[in-house]
Amino acid sequence: MKDFLVFIISGLMVICLMGCGESPTADKQAGITEKTNITSGDISISVTPTTDIPSSKQSAISVENSKSTPTYTIKPAQAGKVQADGKLKEDGGAYFLDDSPFNGEFIDHHDNGNKSVEGKFLNGKQEGVWTYFHKNGSRFRTGKYLDGRANGQWIIWRMDGSKWSEKNYVNGQLNGVEIRWHTNGKKQSETDWNGGKVLSKKEWDELGSSKP
Repeated sequence: MKDFLVFIISGLMVICLMGCGESPTADKQAGITEKTNITSGDISISVTPTTDIPSSKQSAISVENSKSTPTYTIKPAQAGKVQADGKLKEDGGAYFLDDSPFNGEFIDHHDNGNKSVEGKFLNGKQEGVWTYFHKNGSRFRTGKYLDGRANGQWIIWRMDGSKWSEKNYVNGQLNGVEIRWHTNGKKQSETDWNGGKVLSKKEWDELGSSKP
């Protein structure tokens, strides 16, 4: 009887240990779609490539779970490769790991395992070239960040690989001419931006005729 009670108690302890751990990693599917509105047919996308990190939980981005232990600079910034099990937290437009601004690579994946985004942080802010990917693995958009803000040319592609738009940013604001294309490759629109405001716009239908 005593041995039986020990067996029961041991079993309950194992069940408790298995059920009381941390919750599993959140679904990463929101990686690309949080800042987009994609409809069937001719694609319609609204993108704001600023300091937002594509993730289903922006306050809990995972750090790579690798066999080797990554090396970090503790202060003033942490360096490493963010991918699977740790957490980045956003505060005031910068991203922190263990209370230090994060420096290093950032990689996230869709729920099917395909990469959804890759880029780098410098002093807790997005820096340099960032590339986002559709769920099927094809490129979605790519461009550069400077001190956490979009700068320079950004290009967006449809899932089938055809180019959808080209636009330019200065300090996170649209500036210059933005061009969009129909699925057949013909020009869809030209929009002239200045400081994030539209100055003028021209549109064409899929046959190339100008719209009024």
